[in-house]
Parts: sequence; C-alpha cells; structure tokens
Amino acid sequence: MYAVSREGLWQLLRPVLGTRLLAQSGVTDTLGARMDAFVPARESLASLEKALEEALFSALYTVRMRPALDDGRTCRISTDSLGMLADDCLFYLFAAMERSHRSFLLLQGYAMEEGSRSAQAALFLLYADEMTPEEREVLRRVLSARYDPAPDWLKNY
Repeated sequence: MYAVSREGLWQLLRPVLGTRLLAQSGVTDTLGARMDAFVPARESLASLEKALEEALFSALYTVRMRPALDDGRTCRISTDSLGMLADDCLFYLFAAMERSHRSFLLLQGYAMEEGSRSAQAALFLLYADEMTPEEREVLRRVLSARYDPAPDWLKNY
C-alpha cells in the first residue's frame, strides 16, 4: 500500500483540467486510491496506467472532453493525450514507493519496455545512486529531449 500525494496530482492536473472539474469529479482521489492499491505482483504498471487513463476519460466525459480552465477558457483534451497524462500521474506512485533495488528494477523495466517518461524521471531523480554516471547522463539527455519545458512536477521534486 502506498500514500500517493493527492496534492501532487492536483497540481499536475489543475493546469490541464481546471479546478472546477477536479473539485466536482474527485478524479485526484480516484487516481490516488487506484495507485495506493497497486500491487506489482498482481498487476503490471502498463495495466495500471490504462486504468488511470480510463479514470481520466470518465472525468472528462462529463464535460465532453472540454474542461473549463481556471482562466475561463475551455480547451479540448484529445483521447490521445490521456495516456501521457496518466503516465505523468504515475510519477507520484513512483515517488511513494519504498526506495529499494526491487523498485529500481521495476521502474527501469517499465521505462525501457514502455518508454514511460515518468519512470525515466523517477529513475533520474530518485534512484541516481543505482546508476552509473554514464547511465545517468544518458537518462538526463533523454529527459531533456522529452520535456521542453520541464513540467513543474519534474522541476520541483
């Protein structure tokens, strides 16, 4: 059982989904509870990501995929972008995991097999001591190319 940061999820999702939708839908609690219950022996990270994507879709479906942002504008969220948003949410699960070699191997496998940018970010930020300087430099270059500009959750963690 994990303690995924609901505040972190809120801060990640607010610029994309808006305060109103987050407050009305309870999606941060839904996502957090789903990640809190993750058990690697029973479920893959890929299937968890898919479940998070479906929860995001359900929340957005109520507003026809056009949430009202805090500045009053509405924006269209494509279903294609939900997978990336779900992957970004996973960072908070990775941050809540016990720092162990087993967790490192889980994240490393997911980053390599699925190309998860949140797993790559977690490896870089949380597991530097598990990598050689050369591996860390390669990962730094990959992350620099994938994030332009870097999201707040990466800059501030």
